[in-house]
Amino acid sequence: MNATRGDVSLNAPIREDGDFGEWQDWLVDESPDQETTLAASEEFDTAARTLSDALSVLNERERRIFEARGWPMTRSRSRT
Repeated sequence: MNATRGDVSLNAPIREDGDFGEWQDWLVDESPDQETTLAASEEFDTAARTLSDALSVLNERERRIFEARGWPMTRSRSRT
């Protein structure tokens, strides 16, 4: 694509002979879509609630042992 040509349609062929398809065929968004992001967030929230519920039945000694083992979801909780 030559910058001096001005605007070019994304539907324009990449090569004059059309061998490589259109420019839009090369546009790829690698980021997760909204549905995937929401599902991951909900899954994390559910896991955090479940862990919190499980920790609430432990006595203080058991909780300290569990947290000392380095579980990521408990580290931030232990500082609050």
